[in-house]
Amino acid sequence: MDRRFLSDDLSEKGKIVLQEIFHLLKRTNKFIVCEGVETKEMVDFLVKEGCDELQGY
Repeated sequence: MDRRFLSDDLSEKGKIVLQEIFHLLKRTNKFIVCEGVETKEMVDFLVKEGCDELQGY
């Protein structure tokens, strides 16, 4: 997932979109890498939703 999808002020609607994308990727056995992760809140959300690898500054 490109950094453009992961803003620091991710809205509830944005989180829903990411959850659905992750669900689709997991169902198709894809490895999920998220780039540009900069906050603990975002790390916690992405790990909870099943992101396999995080990249940040």
